[in-house]
Amino acid sequence: MRGQVSAVEGVRSLRVSLGERLLWGDELTRRPEEMRFGFTLPPGATVLTFSSNLPPQKFGSDPRNLAFRVENLEIVVKAVGVPR
Repeated sequence: MRGQVSAVEGVRSLRVSLGERLLWGDELTRRPEEMRFGFTLPPGATVLTFSSNLPPQKFGSDPRNLAFRVENLEIVVKAVGVPR
């Protein structure tokens, strides 16, 4: 999985987890940075959680509460035993 991540405003942390397992985490600023990590999907449904240490907030004229941006997200799925 890879993409560009940034804080909507200020500095905040971002964590990407699979259940209790941390897959990726870093401190974000408004400047986009690369997020890249790999993991093996367990059988069945998979839920990745993107969470921040600070609550979301209004930004500019956008009516939504926002915490961080994820841009150009790519998810690459390969069968087990196939080289990356």
